[in-house]
Amino acid sequence: MTLVTGFALLIFSLFLSLVTGIIPISYAELWEVLFSSNPDPLLKEVVYQTRMPFALDMLLLGGCLAISGTLLQLRTANRFASPTSHFR
Repeated sequence: MTLVTGFALLIFSLFLSLVTGIIPISYAELWEVLFSSNPDPLLKEVVYQTRMPFALDMLLLGGCLAISGTLLQLRTANRFASPTSHFR
């Protein structure tokens, strides 16, 4: 259940990052740009040239930070970060 909720929040935040910006884009316009054969050229350029690379970079960066934090906790054997610790 937690994995499904996390994935849904990830997809929602991706769409939210594609919609917000200086040029306002509604969810309907975003849907048209992503899945239509003839979208507005200005919105298509804004989404594909500006917002999509930035959003995907932030997803990749967040994943890399999560992996590096996990590896750091494993490498240093931090007892406070273990799931069985009771902070004694």
